[in-house]
Amino acid sequence: MTELIDAANEPAGFAVAGSQRGWATAQPGRPVELILRERVGNPVIVIDEVDKVGDVRSDRGFSFALSNALLPLLEPLSARTWNCPYFRVRFDMRWITWVLTSNNRRTVPAPLLSRCRVVDIPPLSGAHLAYFARREGVARGLPADTVDALVDMLRGVGRGWDLRAVLKLIEGVLAREALPLLH
Repeated sequence: MTELIDAANEPAGFAVAGSQRGWATAQPGRPVELILRERVGNPVIVIDEVDKVGDVRSDRGFSFALSNALLPLLEPLSARTWNCPYFRVRFDMRWITWVLTSNNRRTVPAPLLSRCRVVDIPPLSGAHLAYFARREGVARGLPADTVDALVDMLRGVGRGWDLRAVLKLIEGVLAREALPLLH
């Protein structure tokens, strides 16, 4: 089982750790919810864009940053006896596989980096982008000649292109294809 948490949209740690009962919006964290709902003890939790994590503070100065919530869950010794603030019981969270993604390793908080195995992925080549465009173009029903033209164009691109740019390009082509023919 897998759960995706977007750090750019959920910078506070409540999505990971949950919040104590008594708060109007109290609930368990999404890892605990997944474990209980699916009855699986070793889910994969993906924290996307962890480089976008900031410091979220209350009016009284308390920090609720996502990175602070993650630290005890990434450390095997503390994850073994992690205390859920919502249920007020201990969970053994060391069996979770955590995948943290980042566009820029330099902006990931150092305490998070020290608890992770870092895998650098080189930028995609034009060939990679062309392969992705072919697969995505065919899946979205683009005509074969249009897909071929996209693939030819992308084979020659250099740095600066990524999957999001290719998706925007395909969506633009789809929008143009949907326009009525003018005589």
